[in-house]
Amino acid sequence: MPKPSLENDLYDIYVSPTPHTLSSIDDLTGYIHLLTQAATTRLFSKQSGFLGLNLHVEKAVELFKRLHDLGIWGDVAPIKYRQPKITVQAAHRLAEKAIKNECALNFPNITFRPVEFYFERSMTYSFCAGSEELHQLGLWEPDAVFATVDKVDGHIWERFEYHNYIISIGLGKTFNYTSDA
Repeated sequence: MPKPSLENDLYDIYVSPTPHTLSSIDDLTGYIHLLTQAATTRLFSKQSGFLGLNLHVEKAVELFKRLHDLGIWGDVAPIKYRQPKITVQAAHRLAEKAIKNECALNFPNITFRPVEFYFERSMTYSFCAGSEELHQLGLWEPDAVFATVDKVDGHIWERFEYHNYIISIGLGKTFNYTSDA
């Protein structure tokens, strides 16, 4: 998990391509000084990606909460994640190894489909291997095994790593997360 350094690290906001209610720059009164022209353009175009901001975590979280209130989904991430060191292909290989190990350990007699790309977040790529047998037996929900790979260092994120990261930067209540992970 990225370790927030509240004093030195700079953060950016990654937005997802979701419908939102941002209709005017006036919706962001009080935050305009934080936004660049490129960030404003990305917000109104509803394209996914980083806004290109360099903010201390407190300001990034404050702006993100306002964007979230307007229906804009995404993440707050350290700026080092704007330029991933791990490609999707390399992440796939790492995830495949992790998923195969988990399947062998926890589901040795179950057949799984090949590992496939599942989704991308600002800091990670996620992959899964589904199983019709798991579904039929009702052994596991969802009917797949997942692995989430860090885009910067390639480590496999632990089950509650994202959850704990969100809490550590002060967004737990925004996502209805508690520290009970």
